[in-house]
Amino acid sequence: MYHIVGFLIFIPLLASLFFDNIKNSKSILSIFLFFLFIIASIRYNIGTDYHNYFVFFEKVKAFSFQNNYYTENKWFEFEPLFHYTVAILKNFISNPIFFFSFWALITLALISKGIKKISPHYMLSLFIFYCHFYSNYTFNGIGQGIVMGIFLCSLPYIISRKLFLVSFISFLSILIHKAGLLILLAYFMSLFKFKRRSFLILILLSSILIWRFGIGEKIFTSIALQFPLYFPYLKAYVEMFYYEHSIVSVIQRLFIVVPLIYYFPQLSKDEKFNKLFSIYFIGMLIYFIFGFFGPFMTRINMFFRILEVILIPILYNSLKSKQQQLVVQIIILVWSFVVLSGFYYNDAFYPFNTIFGDIF
Repeated sequence: MYHIVGFLIFIPLLASLFFDNIKNSKSILSIFLFFLFIIASIRYNIGTDYHNYFVFFEKVKAFSFQNNYYTENKWFEFEPLFHYTVAILKNFISNPIFFFSFWALITLALISKGIKKISPHYMLSLFIFYCHFYSNYTFNGIGQGIVMGIFLCSLPYIISRKLFLVSFISFLSILIHKAGLLILLAYFMSLFKFKRRSFLILILLSSILIWRFGIGEKIFTSIALQFPLYFPYLKAYVEMFYYEHSIVSVIQRLFIVVPLIYYFPQLSKDEKFNKLFSIYFIGMLIYFIFGFFGPFMTRINMFFRILEVILIPILYNSLKSKQQQLVVQIIILVWSFVVLSGFYYNDAFYPFNTIFGDIF
């Protein structure tokens, strides 16, 4: 099912090589996002976080101020705006299935708006979003998925340096998911200006060495020791997430960033690209430096990786030759379909069950 949907989205992307009006068609984008909304709405027990959210949606009381719930021997706490929205709606609709559908609608509406605001190629952005982010942040990590959509919508304000507005958006986002703080952080990350490709390569390699030699772990520990009141919590958190990045995940990140660095002298003439690349690149440095903190750092990195739905189309659009664009499309197709293949080895995603039964 995952590859069939991906291939259907790829068809208009391929057709955009020959029909220029397709690449930024709002109608086609809306049709596919509506289809993705339907899939997210009818899924049943799909996603590693599905059970926890289901229990939350089921247990929350109308207009309740309780914000933590006990599921499978763990306490789960939800941010106030996310929680209270559910609690208010629970006064009218009690079926947990509705809430999965509701939040999928919010997430995809934000993604749609963000793509329309800033992407130079809607179909390519949609394809990358579907293959790399849709399942993880519409089926899983629902709160973070919403905030990532808000982040995409806030990019024009980050680029135009509207600090007050970005701060306000970040504050509201924190009330949905703690990752909202990263929106404000992204504003300050965008202020960094990288000028030389050689410097980018040097600090990228340095970040990998800092991870491999354990320097990042020592830096984290020394900082944590400065906050003794929170150290037991940090210690427990580190132990919970103490897994290093895999070689495959590192290669995948390099596979994305190396072409952006290679074409950096050409692309950096665009101020929009400069700011977005600074956010993306610094996010990747954080990912490598604290590589011992695997899953946690991956989650932070995935937040900034949503910029791939903008940066890769910017790179693609800079290619003037149709042959080059076709080659890039094929590379992205193969890479993305390999990523999607991982779902078939994950019991939480395959087989794809729906509220109507296993129809895929």
